[in-house]
Amino acid sequence: MHSSRALSFDSSAEAYDRFRPSYPDALFDDLFEIAELPDQPRALELGCGSGIATVPVARRGVKLVALEPGARLAQIARLRLAAFPDTTVVETTFEDWTPESNKFDLIYSAQAFHWLDPDTRFERAASTLVETGSLAILGNATLGVNADILPDVDAAYARHAPQLLGPSPTNWYLTDGPVPELIRESGFFDDVRCKSYSWSMRYSAADYLSLLGTHSDHALLSNSDRVDLFKSLSGIITAAGGEVDVSYESSLFVARRITIP
Repeated sequence: MHSSRALSFDSSAEAYDRFRPSYPDALFDDLFEIAELPDQPRALELGCGSGIATVPVARRGVKLVALEPGARLAQIARLRLAAFPDTTVVETTFEDWTPESNKFDLIYSAQAFHWLDPDTRFERAASTLVETGSLAILGNATLGVNADILPDVDAAYARHAPQLLGPSPTNWYLTDGPVPELIRESGFFDDVRCKSYSWSMRYSAADYLSLLGTHSDHALLSNSDRVDLFKSLSGIITAAGGEVDVSYESSLFVARRITIP
């Protein structure tokens, strides 16, 4: 993925922290159960953003290092995690980070694994894990808005941002997407355990537009196209009662490191 898109989130760090969805608690319960973590495990998070998926792991008694290349996002994450002294936020990418001598029981990435270098991400993760360690990839796929406004929403995109029509890029994280096969093909991890969690969230028109503004494909639209699109979407949602329901599917993929003789 192009670095300008990967780093675009930092320019809207406060909105990212406020409006990006979290994950069901059951996902983290399942993660810890599937990974069979030891007492007082050590974990590494790749691309923690503002700490949305960091807090649920930190509160489970994990000694955690969280990597985040965006300065503003890293600062928000530090504030979120101030109550967890065993958590450290490091402002860097996974590719530029020098691993510690003590390896990790768990490496996980929430909505960020697709930004990592595909040529090195699995090998680097495996080499940073203990022999029995696990890699976990989690993400939210946006399935769409409520059906009564969907035709009007699609028409607005067709007029103002036709390049954004079609399946959401977040579908990469669906359980029938590419993640399980990518893990298997890497040769560094064993059978992949997959779980999914369906849920929805209701937004006001203003909050929904703020959420869209945190997505790189919307943030990198020309200013005039983004203004026209958001004005049209605001009118559609307002006419439908002022709120929009967004359906999500959260996915969890867990695989244990292969022991290499």
